[in-house]
Amino acid sequence: MRNTKSSNPFRYGTVVDDPYFINRVKEMDEVRQALLSGQNLIIYSPRRYGKTSLIKKVLRQLTSEGHNCIYIDFFRIHSREKFIEEYGKAVFKNFSSWEKTLKKVSSLVKTIRPVASLNEQGLPEFGINFSRENLPQAIEEVINLPDKLSDGKRWIIVLDEFQEIDRLNGENFEKDLRSAYQFHKNISYVFLGSRKHLLTNMFTRKNRAFYNFGRLYKLEKIPADELILYLKAGFEKSGHNADPAVLNEVISFTENIPFYVQMLASILWDLANSRSEAISGSLLNEAINITLWHQADYYITIMQELTAYQQKVISALARENTGIFTNAYATRYYLAANSSTQRALDALMEKDLIDKRDNTYYFDDPFLRMWLLKNE
Repeated sequence: MRNTKSSNPFRYGTVVDDPYFINRVKEMDEVRQALLSGQNLIIYSPRRYGKTSLIKKVLRQLTSEGHNCIYIDFFRIHSREKFIEEYGKAVFKNFSSWEKTLKKVSSLVKTIRPVASLNEQGLPEFGINFSRENLPQAIEEVINLPDKLSDGKRWIIVLDEFQEIDRLNGENFEKDLRSAYQFHKNISYVFLGSRKHLLTNMFTRKNRAFYNFGRLYKLEKIPADELILYLKAGFEKSGHNADPAVLNEVISFTENIPFYVQMLASILWDLANSRSEAISGSLLNEAINITLWHQADYYITIMQELTAYQQKVISALARENTGIFTNAYATRYYLAANSSTQRALDALMEKDLIDKRDNTYYFDDPFLRMWLLKNE
């Protein structure tokens, strides 16, 4: 029977915490221990594996334990000036006494000037004043602040979507950060990004400023049995008994990717709850079709940004992802020379649309594959 007072137990499209956060106990412990031991981490995976939700949960835990933590999202940073402002604000958030903080920071810097004002709620808001003529010095001073304020206490600094630094004077800005970061003794850095190939290249290529700056940490898929337990608990606590076979199909369709598990389960729950229907295979098929309909504009945009040959290759991969370089495969899908196909595959990987594991290519988004098959 439907529980009319219940709310949807599944969340997607945003950073999640309990009760929507799925397990990751092992990963949280590994990341926490690495950071407290002074390591720098580069956390990577395909999109929508839950990197940001994981690191924010770790930061909340570390903050509760008394550690100073900073989180910067490079998607929000559109200029180096904005970087200075956001970095400074993030530093100040770690201190309760704003008057002492302003005095302390003012004694440590020359180019930037910390300021405070009261917002509409009467709470202090911090900012940074600086001259654009002194931009390089201002950047250096603000990124050195945590190290100067540490007093031997470890700071944790997270830079999310770090590959977006390319928009801010590119590799020169990387060099500016690395030249300062390498001397920081009491700071552990975490770098994350949804463009995993761009991100990992920044730390594995010898000509890049951050080469070998930290430990690569691959965030794997969540095991199917853990996901099924999560789904079962979510449906049951909201008054829906779910057939285990249907839950297994949810995991199969979404390929264990947390975002897509949550999205499909959320739509399935909405259907079952609004109609007071049992969670069945037919309802799941309807939820899948609704998901594909919701994503259609996004997928059309993706395809429009590809070359005609890239479109041909990704459509072929949707139907068959093995034996790609055989003559039979090329004949079956009207492909050109293997060199052209390889270039298309490389481009699709750079766009993070596909990934390669054990010499086999996979879609990062399982619904994109389904959409291609449905619309071929």
